[in-house]
Amino acid sequence: MIFNESILRERIEAGEFRGRLLDDFGYRLEPYLFTSIINPHNHAEQNYNEAHIATRNVVERCFGVWKQRFQYLLHGMHMKLGNVKSTVVAVLHNIAIVHKDTNVVEDNCEPSTEELPEQPSNMDSNHRRGRNAAILQAFIARHFDE
Repeated sequence: MIFNESILRERIEAGEFRGRLLDDFGYRLEPYLFTSIINPHNHAEQNYNEAHIATRNVVERCFGVWKQRFQYLLHGMHMKLGNVKSTVVAVLHNIAIVHKDTNVVEDNCEPSTEELPEQPSNMDSNHRRGRNAAILQAFIARHFDE
C-alpha cells in the first residue's frame, strides 16, 4: 500500500508528528494508526467506533466535494496519475478556497451511513493482541468510557 512505502510513514514513526491517523481495515493497527473495533465488547468501544465513523465521514464528504469540483475524479482523465491525483485535487481545492471560489456543486455530498465491513472472525482476536491493541484500548478508555 502507498502509505507503507511513504516518507510520511517514516516521519510519523520517528515521532515527528503528534496525533492519530484513522483507517478502516486497509492497514494494520499501529500506535499512530487506529482502526475500528470489529466486534465492540463494551459501550466505550461502541462510542469509539461511532466517533471513528463520524470522523471518517468528514474525509469522505471532502472527497465528495472534490469529485463534484473536479469531475475527472468521477470519469477519469485517460492518463495514469497514480497516487498524485488526490494530492493535486487537494491543492487545487485549497487554491480555490484561497481565491474565494464558491462555485461548488454539493450534490451527492451526503455523509456516509455505511456500516463497518464484515471481517473474518480471526481478525478480532488478532486486533486485540499486542502492544498496538493496548495503546488503542488505553485511548478508548481515556476518551470514550463514560
